[in-house]
Amino acid sequence: AFEKIVEALMKTGVPSAVIMTHGGVIMTILAQYGLPEASMAEWTMEPGCGYSVRIHPQLWSAAKKVEVYQTLPLPKEDDDDGYDAEYFFADVEDLPETEA
Repeated sequence: AFEKIVEALMKTGVPSAVIMTHGGVIMTILAQYGLPEASMAEWTMEPGCGYSVRIHPQLWSAAKKVEVYQTLPLPKEDDDDGYDAEYFFADVEDLPETEA
């Protein structure tokens, strides 16, 4: 399913998307497709957290890999003790419509 999502994003030119799922699914996807390469156990995260990835078309076409470049949620800018959900959640009504 992840490969189909990536292929659809590249085909339609959608610049960003969110996959919100269980941590075990995230760990499985990143163990298979993530760079830097790491085992499932190395992709563990706290509940409510996750990762951002970049899809480089040439890298995806050649190796079926994505670049993992940051963890989510991002720390608050004014204090390192907490996280702010506003940095990574968007209202579905604000997203552009796409053809099915």
